[in-house]
Amino acid sequence: MSKVLRRCCGIVLVLLAVTLAAQEMPKDQPPIWSAKPDITAFEKMEDERLAVAQRAIDQIVAVKGARTIENTLAPYDEAIRQLNAASYFSGLMQQVHPEAAFRDHATAMTTKVSSVQTALSLNQDVYHALSSLDVSKADAATRYYVQRQLLEFRLAGVDKDDATRAKLKKLQDQLTEDQSMFDRNIADGRQIVEIADASELDGLPQDYIDKHKPSADGKIKISTDYPDSQRRRRLGA
Repeated sequence: MSKVLRRCCGIVLVLLAVTLAAQEMPKDQPPIWSAKPDITAFEKMEDERLAVAQRAIDQIVAVKGARTIENTLAPYDEAIRQLNAASYFSGLMQQVHPEAAFRDHATAMTTKVSSVQTALSLNQDVYHALSSLDVSKADAATRYYVQRQLLEFRLAGVDKDDATRAKLKKLQDQLTEDQSMFDRNIADGRQIVEIADASELDGLPQDYIDKHKPSADGKIKISTDYPDSQRRRRLGA
């Protein structure tokens, strides 16, 4: 399965998911944009998402009898949703949080979440459960979605032998660690680019230009911080 992770806009999930009450996130958990969690709160939020994902996976495996959208695809979607949310949050924090200690914990959490994602992509029980799902009477979008997920499982190596799958997981875990370190090197190695001519910002959104006024020496300073540099690369390329 490709890394739903982490570096893309996210995957489109079928809007048929039915979440059991036991799988819902705690009602008292605030949206991340309305709170400033410390390290302990951050890890609690992430671990809760991982726990919800695991309960959804366990639910899939425990099904007895016929596979249905409700007892197989819905909990699968829930597991993916929770893992994606955990991955996006930790990946963001490891790049943009101003405190190095927080970024350290976010980097470790990114590795932890990725390991769970990789394990799911190689989980033969879940793969067989989705393979057994009868979607012949489902709408076209659902049929395509299930077909695509099964393809991603096979591309990840779910149909390989135990030794090969173990090797694939080890390689993917190492890749995640290397990618995290690459991102951290950028976040930790903050640099400033000085622009002498304001016309070099032509074509960028006005709000971006307004936030980058010339300093006392007449130069415009743009940092390599992710929120600052990423927008310029995306919009000014």
